[in-house]
Amino acid sequence: MTPRKKSVEKPEITKPKKLTAKITSSQSDFPIFGISTSAGGLEALRESEELSRLLLGILHSSSDGILAVNRENDVLFANERFVEMWMIPQEVLAKKDDALLLQYVIDQLSDPQGFLQKVQELYNSAEESFDILYFKDGRVFERLSRPLLQKTELLGRVWSFRDITAHKQAQEKLAASEAELRALFAGMTDVVIVYDVDGRFVKIAPTDPANLLRPAQEMLGKTLHEILPKEQADYIVAKVRESIQSDRVVTGEYTLQIGGKKRWRSASFSPLSETTAILVAHDITAQKRAEDALQRAEQRYRGLFEDAPAMYVITRTVEGSPVIVDCNELFSRTLGYSRDELLGQAVVDLYSPASRVQLLEGGYRRALAGEFETEERELLARDGRIVPTVVRAVPEADATGRVTGTRAMFIDITERRQAEEELRSIKNELETINLELRQSLEREKLLACTDGLTGLYNHRHFFELAASEFRAALRYRHPLTFLMFDMDNFKHVNDTLGHAAGDKLLVKVAQITNAQVRASDVVARYGGDEFIVMLPHTTAQQALLVAERICASIAAISVGIAKEPFALTLSIGIAETRHEQMGENVERVIQCADEALYKAKQSGRNRIVIFGQDETWATR
Repeated sequence: MTPRKKSVEKPEITKPKKLTAKITSSQSDFPIFGISTSAGGLEALRESEELSRLLLGILHSSSDGILAVNRENDVLFANERFVEMWMIPQEVLAKKDDALLLQYVIDQLSDPQGFLQKVQELYNSAEESFDILYFKDGRVFERLSRPLLQKTELLGRVWSFRDITAHKQAQEKLAASEAELRALFAGMTDVVIVYDVDGRFVKIAPTDPANLLRPAQEMLGKTLHEILPKEQADYIVAKVRESIQSDRVVTGEYTLQIGGKKRWRSASFSPLSETTAILVAHDITAQKRAEDALQRAEQRYRGLFEDAPAMYVITRTVEGSPVIVDCNELFSRTLGYSRDELLGQAVVDLYSPASRVQLLEGGYRRALAGEFETEERELLARDGRIVPTVVRAVPEADATGRVTGTRAMFIDITERRQAEEELRSIKNELETINLELRQSLEREKLLACTDGLTGLYNHRHFFELAASEFRAALRYRHPLTFLMFDMDNFKHVNDTLGHAAGDKLLVKVAQITNAQVRASDVVARYGGDEFIVMLPHTTAQQALLVAERICASIAAISVGIAKEPFALTLSIGIAETRHEQMGENVERVIQCADEALYKAKQSGRNRIVIFGQDETWATR
């Protein structure tokens, strides 16, 4: 694998010797796998065929590809793993053409010239070397090179190659997973914190900082007792320890004062290790407020019902019909009769027409059978008022078990029905409040990802969308272009007409830009008077047409400065994703668009520049 010293452009490949060839005296001091032939070891190696076979067996069974060459570029040793890793066909080996073999090897590499340069650097070097080789097909090898020395004389080199493709891919997947996890955390509203057994803040997830008591950097390393009142700190620490000691998830609720307001949290504590647990806390303040309001309404309802005075009536059965033989004052007063007027009167005559039908259809029969249950009945007052009640009648029987009458308790539920109506009203009110809360949350969510002035996506949300679209573009190899622009001399507009006029102009530009792009394109306010457009499935040349349409539409805006029309122009930078570039990310592509915009500015404004191209286009 080492080219001859005098020729790099047409390197010669040594003719591989048979792998079973014995090591000659010129190959002394061959330090592979810790076996040294120095200081008389060569004579011992010659004398021991068993040791020689052991050495060759170790080299051939190695999972690394191993190649040893002398200074004349002759192959001293190459194991089967080396041939397999470099996928060298037998027909190439059979031709014994040095240049053909080297060309076959370097054609597989992403950086063949760098490979040859590194080999040339090591040709006369006694230094060890370690580097990484990248292949066009995505493979990645570690390359370790050590000199073959006989005392101080350089006899050649040993090259060891290890395939780390799977490891590299795992690293890349881990990096992508970490990025997705960070994005997930950024969109969460729950608080996620890792505590140790003493309640010390070990880690704080980067979720919505508005839900934290203090900025994360101020709490890390401190304990809960340094941050919270003792009672609340004791509660959370106890939950952390319970989770760790029991090795299970523990739940609980607690309150905090955030921004001067009481906030309720529903939390779960899960053990992470023998000394740490993770807290995931969800804000349930709105739910608690709704529950408190509902509980207050229920307590009011129960109070009205339980405090309602009871009306008592004792009846005797006369010819199969219950007749009043006694009643309390409240019963008579409620119905507008005197007690004497009610005694001897049939109970059925005091019911409303609807309740009288119910009583005649089954009430007597159930009472006589001892099955009378609590029921609602409407009593009819002397003045015609309907008095809704709940009646509970307990049958009375004689010694033979025959039902002779009842003891009935009537509870005026007029206030209860009013309370029920009020409860329904409160329930409707709570549902309305809940709906308003949901709508408010939706509005807040919308405001979090949009620019308040123009209504476009804001800088942060645009990057979230761009990152997702960039990953899709890389995966499916479709074009993705970013177009960044700002208004030329916008400061002059603000200074002359005022910031209110400048804001109106920004809104107008946003509306015009939106009208010139597709529904699948994304327009965002990047900051100040800078705007950015993401164009999926669009090349830079196609984006140039979009940029020209935007410029033409913007040029049609009439801006009056000092009673003279002011021509509004744009400087635009365009950058297309380069799939073939290693390590490219969405931030780099957007930076390229920004650099192209800067070049348009430097070229005299009113220009369109595509990153990587010398040509600029004047906007029309």
